[in-house]
Amino acid sequence: MGTKVHEGAFFGKSVRLAPGMTLRHRPMPWLVQTVSVTPAQVCPGQSFEVAAQTGNVGLPNDSVKVLIDRVPVTRYVDQLFGNPGPREITVVAKASGGLIDSQVATVELVACPNSGPFPQLVFEENILEQDSIHVSVLNAADFEDGTQRYTFDFGDGDVVESSFPSVTHDYTDSFGADEEYRAFLTKVTVQRTGLADVQASRTALVWNTYAVTKKRGSIEPPTRATTDSLRKSEGNWVGSARIGNREPETLSVDSMRIDQIPCDGDMPVIPGSVTSLARTVQPGGSTLVSFTVPMSAIGSGVCGVQTHFFGSVASGPLANSSAYFEAPRMGSTTPVDATQQALLDYLVENQLVANPDRISGREIAELYRQRRIRYSIAQQAFYQSAPGPTGPECDPQDLSDIPGVGYSCLPTSEFTTDSASYIANAYKGDAVLIHACGLSRTCSRSSVRPKSIRTAV
Repeated sequence: MGTKVHEGAFFGKSVRLAPGMTLRHRPMPWLVQTVSVTPAQVCPGQSFEVAAQTGNVGLPNDSVKVLIDRVPVTRYVDQLFGNPGPREITVVAKASGGLIDSQVATVELVACPNSGPFPQLVFEENILEQDSIHVSVLNAADFEDGTQRYTFDFGDGDVVESSFPSVTHDYTDSFGADEEYRAFLTKVTVQRTGLADVQASRTALVWNTYAVTKKRGSIEPPTRATTDSLRKSEGNWVGSARIGNREPETLSVDSMRIDQIPCDGDMPVIPGSVTSLARTVQPGGSTLVSFTVPMSAIGSGVCGVQTHFFGSVASGPLANSSAYFEAPRMGSTTPVDATQQALLDYLVENQLVANPDRISGREIAELYRQRRIRYSIAQQAFYQSAPGPTGPECDPQDLSDIPGVGYSCLPTSEFTTDSASYIANAYKGDAVLIHACGLSRTCSRSSVRPKSIRTAV
């Protein structure tokens, strides 16, 4: 009768074979072979690693993708905080043929009363720049004794040393043009005089905006505004942006459009008209595009403009990118009160601003985000200070109308309400504050050495 072959699954406690029959067992193709956790017990903030080893038994032509705690890596480093007890980390493996396998790893968080704190690493997406993230030590107050130094290793070969616990890093050059994402092992080491170094590590998953948009059928060339806000020039607002090309062929930028962004987020964007723009960008190169907008064309309720650039490459995909610029606004002179003055004194005495005579609200907001301003100092200025009586109209970019020290240029009535906080006003209006070296004392300007806030020190 010949040989008959049956392939399938058997369900039951036992299988009985007739004479002459042969049973060949083929094991299930488990994808997750082993999962290890090192160390298995950790103190709060202590870094641990979960590593997964996979296989494709019975599926020689399948590729396997691994997710550890939903991050696409085979080695994952993280930290734990909170109450002692077990934490579960899920490992999932997916084969291209459709098979899915998973295992659960357990990490035990234990109390360590005799152990010092570990740096708590946090990542924030930089919404203003592609492929860039903010890396910060959330519990920096535990390490600040005046001698602290933070060494940040971003996992892509770049290392930055700073006395401040927050830095911003751009991963653009660490991606291939078609690489949608990559995980980077990010580390921070805190050094202090007379104390042992402490270190923490975490896996940072960074998405490549360029590759993601290209997969969807279009190209988003890297585009950077050369300044954060528009600049005034002979009755016009002017700005410029640099457009790069990551394609192996020439990029043509054919047109642009300037939209106005209302201050009220519930209001619709005011679209501009499309204008021609004949520019070409060679592979690996860039071009600078400048534009001019009449001041009279910007509405009173507009806080910024979004420039959109349109083009294509020879092989067909359309290209579009954008850059945002804040629109400076006129304001009214207001006296600086005691809580604002305390903040200004703190900024100058700690050499946190480039120019002690003119401190912008943008600088203050950035310093607070970077945790360079003590919480107690910032809280008073943020929440206990309301704008005082308004005076003559002033221009945040031209301080000739300011009466002198002790006054600031705040936005007009749209923001200067009794309930508005000082920093919100300053940030939206790009206010300029005049430092008075204290309300009832004098100080020596020669003793203040300006230091740029954009330089890691």
